[in-house]
Amino acid sequence: MELTLEVQCRDDKPILACQGHLICGDEAEALLAAVVRLLATSEQITLDLHELRKMDCAGLGAIVASLNVARQRGRSLELCAVPPRIRKMIDLAGLHGVLCFSEQPVQAAA
Repeated sequence: MELTLEVQCRDDKPILACQGHLICGDEAEALLAAVVRLLATSEQITLDLHELRKMDCAGLGAIVASLNVARQRGRSLELCAVPPRIRKMIDLAGLHGVLCFSEQPVQAAA
């Protein structure tokens, strides 16, 4: 698997730091599973994508699926530190208005 997921905290809110490749297969499934686990105990989750080097449509689909699960549970999911190439993919897919973005810099404590 080419994706590393690490849970950090900022202001007692979980940040799921994603590093590597968010692609079809185990990586996309791992992201969704991690988000579902965090939603069991958290009202808001932030996905930190600043170390995400590669993402395909399945990875984008996993982010959207994670957002849907959060909304179904009355919780929120936001993205932060989105690399320009990933933001471009989000824009091209027409999802910029659907996904929530945080403009806060990534300064989490492990």
